[in-house]
Amino acid sequence: MNSLEETEKMALKNRWCFFVMNQENLNPEASEELEQCKSIFEDLATAHYLKEALGTIYRNAGSRYLADVTFEWWYELATESKTHEMKTMAKTIKKHNRGILAYWQTAITSASMEGFNKKTGWLTRQAYAYKDEEYLILKIHNLPQMELNK
Repeated sequence: MNSLEETEKMALKNRWCFFVMNQENLNPEASEELEQCKSIFEDLATAHYLKEALGTIYRNAGSRYLADVTFEWWYELATESKTHEMKTMAKTIKKHNRGILAYWQTAITSASMEGFNKKTGWLTRQAYAYKDEEYLILKIHNLPQMELNK
């Protein structure tokens, strides 16, 4: 944003959320504004297309093999793009490809554990007011239970 001219900044102002949301969740007005922004900013259009394609892989790939082939296709598209951030993301996905593809074998994610860790971290930051460590441990045990195998 800092390198844009004022007119370009105004075109993007308050529209960044359209790029983050899934295409199917946008109302018709927001979808139209997104298309206008993408026609002005080629790099953002490319990044949005690649983001949507990545989400489609997760929603539609029914097997590890199909996911692997589709990720390879996505990796090539992202690597050929002119967007530095997408190239970096492609390298990261390629590097962790084995772990990402494991989802299609096990259908298990670490999302519930990540959520629990986040709650525990928040609680620990609040621990300055606690008198002792035992009370903190009791508070951790009192956190809402994680939903497993969701």
